[in-house]
Amino acid sequence: QTWGAKLQEAREEYKQLPLDIVKDLRAAQGDSNDTGIDTMGQELARRAISTDLQEDELKQVEKADIDARMLTLEQNVKNLKPNLTSIEEFRKADSEHKTRLSEYEGVNSQREESRRKLEALRQQRLEEFMDGFSVISMK
Repeated sequence: QTWGAKLQEAREEYKQLPLDIVKDLRAAQGDSNDTGIDTMGQELARRAISTDLQEDELKQVEKADIDARMLTLEQNVKNLKPNLTSIEEFRKADSEHKTRLSEYEGVNSQREESRRKLEALRQQRLEEFMDGFSVISMK
């Protein structure tokens, strides 16, 4: 009964994992078959995450390998949990940064447009002053 509950809990945690990040981490670390489980064991492990294994598949599993793998994975999960939280915080901060950056760019373009209009008005004022000055000077 308790193992069934732990399995359900593990499956729920697995669903919440950002698997794209996990794949990137594995690729960066060059994680291949150095985990102590052969290819068949890895395939069974991946299927066991989402569904229950059949009786003949369970007979293929070595208990010692599973215990060692569970200890390794539990340690990895403990190490990953703070990172997952910080990754989520980074995503929120990045989203907010992008929002604020777009707001800044909009305001900055308005400021530049106002600056160009001001410069054009100054130039127009100077030209009108010079025209008026020329008219007064010629009299």
